[in-house]
Amino acid sequence: MPCEDEYIVDIKADEEKLMLSTINVAEDFSTSTAAVWESADEGYHWKKVFEEQFVSDDAGEIYINAEIHFVEQGGILQIFQWPKDNTKADYSKIYYLNDFENGSMEEVKTDYDMKNLGNTYFLSADNLYGWDFMSGELLCLDLKKGTVQRTQLDDVDMILDVVFNGPSAYITYLSSANVYTGIKYDVLEQKAKDALLFEAMIEEFGKKGYNMVTGVRFYPCIKEDKEIYRYICSDGVFEFDDYGSKKISSRVPWSRNEEVDFRKADVISDEKIWIYYTGLNENNKYMKIDRIDLEENEY
Repeated sequence: MPCEDEYIVDIKADEEKLMLSTINVAEDFSTSTAAVWESADEGYHWKKVFEEQFVSDDAGEIYINAEIHFVEQGGILQIFQWPKDNTKADYSKIYYLNDFENGSMEEVKTDYDMKNLGNTYFLSADNLYGWDFMSGELLCLDLKKGTVQRTQLDDVDMILDVVFNGPSAYITYLSSANVYTGIKYDVLEQKAKDALLFEAMIEEFGKKGYNMVTGVRFYPCIKEDKEIYRYICSDGVFEFDDYGSKKISSRVPWSRNEEVDFRKADVISDEKIWIYYTGLNENNKYMKIDRIDLEENEY
């Protein structure tokens, strides 16, 4: 880790570099510092490429929190402030960071309070797509105009997780019938796509008793010209296709006796993924980022 005193917010990886966004909040919540770190050698050495400190509007009375989430180009910085005696009366600001190293940071003015915007986004042209986890609405924010288009999906009682793969949003939710299910939704076309295999996987997750928010992480991939899914849980890495689940790697850096919450999975290739997770081992809490190399023929 680049700094043990900072909390990891998000990770992003490719074949050339690994990136982290971190947050450091003062004990009295009067200041919050957001930073971005970059490593070209898989975490052995780190370079800080962005850092900005934000100050509460009224130190001691109003708390502040600032965090960066990565998008395809740059990141989205969200700043939350709330009175210390009323955590529900918060408000937020959003900035778009196009270039971390040059400090390019532009506030996005909006006519809609984005305080419930989830932490997974898709950026296309000047539009930012995300989800309001309280209302279950799809939000399309025009970064130039500041206007927000809201779309309500049918039968969604509570959104549990959203994973973007390009414009396709894979949404895990609790239906109005109190059933775990999923939908694949194209945010550009604004319509649902056929994804029976994805729905079947989410139903299996529910039957197996996974924590549907942090206990399992999945991602789509292509195999034999067909979209299938892989997922990470405390037991290892699995592949889900028309025949159900198949374990493809049990070599993971956590033990089966640990309580593990998976925060983010970033895919490098069919054989390599990075996992950011937090764990509880013998009453000791920790956060880690590890690379998992998949061995297709292990089983």
